[in-house]
Amino acid sequence: IRQQIIAHQSTGALMDLSLAHTLFQTNVDDFGHVQNNTKYTVYPLAFTRHLGNVQADGIITSFGRRMNLVDEKLQGIVEQQRDLRHAQEEDDIGMEIDMEERPDRPPILHAVSSQIYNAISHRVRDAAKFHEVQLGLVTTSLAGTTATSLPSKNRWQRNLDRCRGDLPHVRCAEKVAAAGQPQCMRFENTYRLDVHHLSAQKRSGDIIYAEVVNPLTRSWCHPTVLSAIKGVCVVVCFFHAQVVPELFQCATYPLTCLLEHLWNKHESVLKEGYVVDAFDLEMIAMLERALNYAHTGSSRVLTTMLMDRTWLSLSVVTDGLPCISSSFIHAGSLSSGLITIRRDKWPIHPVTRMPLTASQRSQELTYGKAHFLSYLASFAIKLAMKCVPLRDLNNANSNPVHQCATYAAEIALQCLINDTRTLVKDAVLQEITPLIEQGGLESAVVKPINGVMQLKVTSPPSISLSKFIEDIITQCNTLHPRSKPPFIARGQFLHVARSAIREVTTFAVQQGSCSGKDLELVIQDAFVSACHVLKINQVPWSLPPVAGRRGAPSTRVVHDAWMSLGATNPRGPPTSAALRAHENTPAAIARRTSQHIIVQDSRGEWSAIHVTLKSFHTVLHKSVAPQEVSQTGFDDASGESYIVEAYKFASDAYDPSKPIHHLAVIAGIACGGLLPQIFACKEQMTEGSKSSPAEYTSVVRNLDWVSRENRKKGVKDMQIYIRMVTLYIICMYESESPILKRQRDKTKGISNKKWVAKNSMKGITSFLLCRLGLAKVKKDRGFGSAQWGLDIEPLTQSEVNVLYDNVVSQLRRDNTYGGYDAVQYMMGNKTAELLAKNEFVTKRPTPTNGDREVVEAGSSNIHREGGRKRGEREWEEENEYVSADMATRKGQKRKAF
Repeated sequence: IRQQIIAHQSTGALMDLSLAHTLFQTNVDDFGHVQNNTKYTVYPLAFTRHLGNVQADGIITSFGRRMNLVDEKLQGIVEQQRDLRHAQEEDDIGMEIDMEERPDRPPILHAVSSQIYNAISHRVRDAAKFHEVQLGLVTTSLAGTTATSLPSKNRWQRNLDRCRGDLPHVRCAEKVAAAGQPQCMRFENTYRLDVHHLSAQKRSGDIIYAEVVNPLTRSWCHPTVLSAIKGVCVVVCFFHAQVVPELFQCATYPLTCLLEHLWNKHESVLKEGYVVDAFDLEMIAMLERALNYAHTGSSRVLTTMLMDRTWLSLSVVTDGLPCISSSFIHAGSLSSGLITIRRDKWPIHPVTRMPLTASQRSQELTYGKAHFLSYLASFAIKLAMKCVPLRDLNNANSNPVHQCATYAAEIALQCLINDTRTLVKDAVLQEITPLIEQGGLESAVVKPINGVMQLKVTSPPSISLSKFIEDIITQCNTLHPRSKPPFIARGQFLHVARSAIREVTTFAVQQGSCSGKDLELVIQDAFVSACHVLKINQVPWSLPPVAGRRGAPSTRVVHDAWMSLGATNPRGPPTSAALRAHENTPAAIARRTSQHIIVQDSRGEWSAIHVTLKSFHTVLHKSVAPQEVSQTGFDDASGESYIVEAYKFASDAYDPSKPIHHLAVIAGIACGGLLPQIFACKEQMTEGSKSSPAEYTSVVRNLDWVSRENRKKGVKDMQIYIRMVTLYIICMYESESPILKRQRDKTKGISNKKWVAKNSMKGITSFLLCRLGLAKVKKDRGFGSAQWGLDIEPLTQSEVNVLYDNVVSQLRRDNTYGGYDAVQYMMGNKTAELLAKNEFVTKRPTPTNGDREVVEAGSSNIHREGGRKRGEREWEEENEYVSADMATRKGQKRKAF
């Protein structure tokens, strides 16, 4: 008769994971160390970090002793020991003799594993695969809108219906919402009984129950076992009946709120063919994984490569509180009710260069690997279209559609390479595995004839690269493509290539630049370029038709038949014609016209990174600061309010009518182009400090630009660096800036120490201004710990005016090489050479001997006309500075261009 306690209610209890090791400790070894031979795993629940469940490969030590007694009784060892004790009473040496002759017997009862968990776990699932929050239902409901096969569409519809009924975490909470839910701790052991080693009279169910099951069950009540269990259990609450279920709801509340917000954003428009934003989908996948971790405690569900960067996995594991970095969601967007994901900061895999994802497992288990790879390709292409730096995407000499198509083609063809590797590996392993099993590794080694492995000949032996690309595009555009070369059976290339072409087509339509045949030519040219980049010269192919065999030839791609892509391409229309054609469409003309209006407007926004110094002459008329300088917010200020005030002052004080402010922008762009080689060589600086003051200018202009390994952190972001250099120069030249005010203030405790330390770590010092041509070294200390105004002096207003006039003259004189000439004049030849190498200026080609003769013959006429090209600053004569008055007189005689 089963019995139960009347009017009894179990209280919420969890295990203290920090004490789990005490359950599995064995005896102390000879060195005083406590041994623990049982491997166990802890699973913290509800982000508590130290309360949760345990799984072990054995049983707890105290219970193991009780099990050994049961095993000894099964083997009859207990009766033998009783007989030995009686014999010992009659003969003192009897026990020693019998113990030496006693044979070692293997145990009959074995401990397999154990687990310790809260009983509420059985109320939310029948097995691990049925836990509502472990299935990624929200992720698959959003990702399945683009499913292509009928089974995948059916699975998507079922998941969508389940989520529209109630979200998984809501259903999970409803299962444990009723009163009287068991919340006690359960200790379960798993044993193995070797029946064959039992004596014949004990091989019956009633004996096994009486001598094995019943004693093991009663062992839980033994004082040694109970004391060990009580020492690790934590009673959560005596009075609250639903403490454990509400613990989960409270801990996961921030995650479920954000998950519901993102679900409601897309739920009303979910239908077949609707494409969910990949950034929202991945954020939902991360939230579901964090929820999974809260309910199971298994860290394997956390995709740390992505989730660590969001702080989501780090926060729940380390701190027990879900947090999301502002690198992923804009600060303040959550409080406003909007979720703004920072797409430009999305992390990329360091090897594959593909965006990191958290939804891969859910998509592959639900819809297959091909579905996920197609999604990943679309994600990567969209990320490239939206986040490629302006310097690359808006290059005047390139076409954005062609750039996007080339990138998409590289992603697709990389998938072909991966399919080929898998094909060859599987086929070779299938061939050599039987040989290795029969004769070892040596029997699987095949010696090539004359050092060459002969492959099967294809028909035709080679095709042109353009024909290869045309076949790919034709197959991708077919509604139900047939499996034939170059698409490998069960490979993913077809799905990824179709996704790539679809994304490029969508991007071209949005740009309004090309369509139809022109777009096909652009895509074809992109695949050709990608083949050259990836060095694809041969691809696996199908076997040629067998002579005399009826039926269609085989189209299955095999690993030992390869097609060469070296045949001559037939003549066809050049792709450049397509590019010229779609650049003349009304939409493209309207787009260029709008951009031209913005460029011509003196108040129009402009980017220093986009313009560089190659085309700086096009923004000389701008009356607004570049976007890099005008942006608001100064978060990185080393905790000093005066640094924030200094940056804000410089930003507000920017006036392009002041020559030094315009020169500061030019210097900032130059520094951005030099990164990370923004530092001076220490050895050269030491030697330079030993030179005479008359040689300081020449020494500074000829120092090498180098990078420093210990200073890489502050010189990675070009946008921030341009901003800091520009504002630094303005602060050092404006007498009312907070920096110069603090420098003039002699009050004790007032200094610019934090300002100097912050900028020096990034190489932004007063000596950098000397290298940029905006300051002068006056003393040898200028090459070391220099003080502004004493060891290094700013240029006078007259010198600034002369410098500005000449730099602007160089920029306007030559649209192609003006930036190079201006940098060479202002900062020196080494700076100009490095910027040309980094493509921030266009280097003037070295003249030939004939060119030199022409230049020398006409030099006197040029000099008389006042149009000579200056090789040095107007206030420099024989490497010495002239006075301001002399510089002013020279400036009055010079003709400005």
